[in-house]
Order: sequence, then structure tokens, then C-alpha cells
Amino acid sequence: MSNTVKVGDQVQIRPGHPWEGRRGRVTDILPDALFNGYHVVVDFGDTRRGFRPNDLRVDGRRAALAEQVDGHAEVPAPKPAAANDAVFRPAHYARYAIEPITFITANSLGFLPGNVIKYVLRHDAKNGIEDLKKARRYVDIMIEDLERRARGEALKVETV
Repeated sequence: MSNTVKVGDQVQIRPGHPWEGRRGRVTDILPDALFNGYHVVVDFGDTRRGFRPNDLRVDGRRAALAEQVDGHAEVPAPKPAAANDAVFRPAHYARYAIEPITFITANSLGFLPGNVIKYVLRHDAKNGIEDLKKARRYVDIMIEDLERRARGEALKVETV
């Protein structure tokens, strides 16, 4: 029996993990230098969450990554990016256990909440108050949208 994990596999969370024993299906495998090269997204039916491959069990054994993602294409292991790589691992995100883009993607968050997370997490290491104002702008847009929907109003699109 193989202990490799790929999209579509049923997995169980390892003993000792806070989610110990829960079973779910792998829905995505995302490149992430912090998680042994990949971050595995598991759907439990009521929620989705990302895990390190060694937090998962396949057939009772610790999972290893298959040589394929999405069940088909071979993906070479990513080279760990330097902590100050401005494109793949900017310092203002590298300090977290999971980068915002990985969290946002793994949880299927949209543009607006994704930007709120991004700006709040980086504000103290990048643009300070300016980043918090950007986060607030996106929160305000989300609030306005929910209020508009509650009133049953259609989306107003303005052209420039």
C-alpha cells in the first residue's frame, strides 16, 4: 500500500494533532516552502483546512506527497525561497508560519477578505497605518455590500 497523498485521497489527521482522528478528502496541494514544499488542503464536509503532509495519514501510515498534483501533472519540489525574496517570500510575510496567500487560497477566500488579511498581517513590517487604512477600505466595501444586499438593492456599477 502506498502512503503517498494526492488530490482526491481520503486522509486522516495524525495522532497528537489538535484535529486528531478527523477524516477528510484532499482537495488541493499548494506549493509552500514552509510545509516541506507543499500545503495539503483537506475538506471535512463542514470546513476546509490546510495541513503539512506529515500531519496526515493514508491507510494508517504517515503521508508522503505523491509525484503528482491534481492526480495528473508531475510537479517538481519547489526550491525553498530565501526569507527575503521580494517575489516568492517577502520578509513581511515570511515571518508567519503560513503565508497569507497560502491561507487565502486554501480557504477559498475572495478578493476583499483576502486583501483585509494581507494588509493587516503586513502593516507593522511594511506600510504601517497606510496598510491598515487599505484593510479598513476593504472591510467598508464588504459592509456596504452586505447592507445593500439586506436592503434587496442591486449592485450599482459606475463607469468611468
